[in-house]
Amino acid sequence: FEMVQMGRALINEPDFVNKMLAGDMATRSGCDHKDYCIARMYSVDMKCCHHCQNLPEVVRKELKL
Repeated sequence: FEMVQMGRALINEPDFVNKMLAGDMATRSGCDHKDYCIARMYSVDMKCCHHCQNLPEVVRKELKL
């Protein structure tokens, strides 16, 4: 379970571990668990919905972006 949680943080913010290693105790993952990255896993490149340009309006509405 911890690896899944860490995976989401890294998809959203690839530099997440480096911030923690630097001692930034205020570092928190920006992942809001919308699961868009998981839905894309086997079809296209894995990417957080907040980093996708030009999402279809139907997807934006469903994700409440």
